[in-house]
Amino acid sequence: MKFKIPLIHIKDVSFNVLAFGLYIAIQQIFIMPYLSKNSSEIEFSNIILFITIFNIVSVVLGDELGNTRIIRNNLYSEKRIHGDFDYIYLIVVIVTIALGFVVNLFVGIDWVVYLIYLTVIILGITRYYSMSYYKMKQNFHKILLTNIFYGIGALLGVFVSIKLQFNLAPFLFGEILSLIFVIYMNINDKEQKVSFDKTAEFSRSFMVFSQLGLLAMLMNLITYLDRIVIYPILGAAAMATYYGASSMSKMISLVFNPISGVVLAKLSTINNKRKDGVISKIIPLLTPLIVSAFFGSLVLSYLGVRFLYPQYLYNATRLLVPISLATALSVVSLILRPVIMTFFETKNLMMINFVYAVVFCISMYLFSNYWGIVGFAWASSLGRASQFGCYLWVIKRNSIKSRGIQSNDI
Repeated sequence: MKFKIPLIHIKDVSFNVLAFGLYIAIQQIFIMPYLSKNSSEIEFSNIILFITIFNIVSVVLGDELGNTRIIRNNLYSEKRIHGDFDYIYLIVVIVTIALGFVVNLFVGIDWVVYLIYLTVIILGITRYYSMSYYKMKQNFHKILLTNIFYGIGALLGVFVSIKLQFNLAPFLFGEILSLIFVIYMNINDKEQKVSFDKTAEFSRSFMVFSQLGLLAMLMNLITYLDRIVIYPILGAAAMATYYGASSMSKMISLVFNPISGVVLAKLSTINNKRKDGVISKIIPLLTPLIVSAFFGSLVLSYLGVRFLYPQYLYNATRLLVPISLATALSVVSLILRPVIMTFFETKNLMMINFVYAVVFCISMYLFSNYWGIVGFAWASSLGRASQFGCYLWVIKRNSIKSRGIQSNDI
C-alpha cells in the first residue's frame, strides 16, 4: 500500500497561501514602496523597524496563542468546558499595553505617535488570534476574507496618507477594517462564544502558550535578525537598500509560513509511528524546492527592485544572489519545521535556531567589516545554510535512533 499524507487538501493550502500572499503583497507592493518614495531614508528605516517589531510581537502573541487554542481545543471539548484562551488573550493585551508604556519612558517617542504604534500592535495580535478559530474549523476561506478586508483598509489608508502625510494610516486602517469583519463574522457564528472565565486547565494552557511563544519569539527574532542588526551596524542607507533588495524574496519566505501552518495542522493528526513514511516523502522534494525557490527569488527580487525601489537598484543588484540563496534555504527550513514540531522534541528547534543565530552573528560581524553590505548578505546565506543543515541532522539522527529502538523492541 502506498503511503499518503491524509487530509492535506490543495484547497486548504491554496486559501491559506492566497490569504497571506495577499496580506504580504499589499504591504510589499503598495504600502512600503509608496512610503519609501515619500519619506527620508531615516523615516523609512524607522517604518521598517516598526513593521519588524509588529511582525515579531503580533505573531508571537497572537498567532501562538491561536496555535495553543488549536492544540488544546480537543481536550476542552472532551471535558465540555470553555477554553481559557480568551482569558489568556485579555492578559496578553493588558501586559502588552503596560510594557508598551514602560518602554516608551525610555525610548521617548511622541506619545500620540506611540499610542498609534501600540494600537496597531494590539489590533494585529487580535487579528492573528481571531483567525485561529477559522483554522480550527478548517474555514481557511475566512482567513482569506479577513485579509481581503485588511487590504481594502490598507489601500484606503494609503489614500489618507497621501492627503494627510500620516505614514501609519495604511497599517492602522488595515487592522481596523479587518477587525470589523472579524467581529461581524463572530456575531453571526452561533458556535463562536467569547468567555473570560478561568478553568482548571488554565495553568497547563498558559504553559503551552508560554513555551510556543518563547520558541516563536526566538524564531521570529532570527527571521528578522538581518533587518534588526543592519541599521546600527551599517546605517539607514544600507538598511533601506537591503530592504529594497530583499522585500520580494522575504515575501516568498512569508508566503511559505501558511503552508508550514497547514502542514503542521495536518501532521498533528498522524500517528507518531508513521513519521518515517512522512519524512521519506518530504526529503526528496527539498532539492527541487531549493532550486526553484532560488531562481524564483532571483527573478522576483530583481523585478521588485527595478520597479518598486528603483532608487536602490545599483547597490541592490550585488545583493540578489546571496539574498536569493538565503531565501531558498529559508523556504525548505519552513517545510521541515512542522516535521520537527510534530515528531521530535521542541528543544531541537531551540538548538537549531541557536546555531543559526550564532553562525549568522559571527559571520555578519566579520563579513560586513570586510565587504560591507555585500558581506552582510552572504552572512545571512551562511546562517540559513547552517539552519537547514541542522534540520537535516536532527531528522536523520532521530530517525536512526527511533529505528534502533523499534529493532530492539522486536
